Amino acid sequence: MHGRRRTLTGMRTPALVAVSAVTLLVLAHPSGAATRRLHLTDPTGDANGVNGQGIGLPLPSASTGPAEVAGADITGMDLVNRFRGAGKTRKPSGFDVTLHLAAPLQQGTVITVTMESSAPCGDTSTIQLGAGTSALAICQSSKTGSAGATIGTTEVSADKKSITWSIDGIFKAGTKLSSIAASSSVFVLGVFDELNSDATFTYGK
Repeated sequence: MHGRRRTLTGMRTPALVAVSAVTLLVLAHPSGAATRRLHLTDPTGDANGVNGQGIGLPLPSASTGPAEVAGADITGMDLVNRFRGAGKTRKPSGFDVTLHLAAPLQQGTVITVTMESSAPCGDTSTIQLGAGTSALAICQSSKTGSAGATIGTTEVSADKKSITWSIDGIFKAGTKLSSIAASSSVFVLGVFDELNSDATFTYGK
């Protein structure tokens, strides 16, 4: 009996190591992969309005301070599924989108996040989130002048360095979210920072 236990344990160990390795790869390399949790990053110190934000210059590979607005500097974004229940009754109940800034949100800054869904969102497939001068979590409408249906809530953290949109469970499990983009605009001065990703987030999986 002792011999069997040793044999079985020896068989399990490589399998566990293999699973751990796959998990690490998924977390470390999210671009182009569908994941339960998607973490995106953006260089710190590039919120100066000239790094490819609408005037054709290339995005930098490193920080470009000190001429930047830290309260408009996007450093990353997380998309995380929410669930309710457990076991066989476990079902998706929505997902959270959290955007991170290098410093407390600068007064007058407008944050915009968009992404495309593989299933209809209202009468389009575009989700639009906003914060700063006004909170927004909607499905974009194809009708001119229409704000679109509200699909969630917006919350700014106590230190004002992160913004979380809690999206309702409006999609079926397996719906893909892609073309994820975020930008910060400083009042009338234009876009100061951008984050764009070709990664895919899978809802409810």
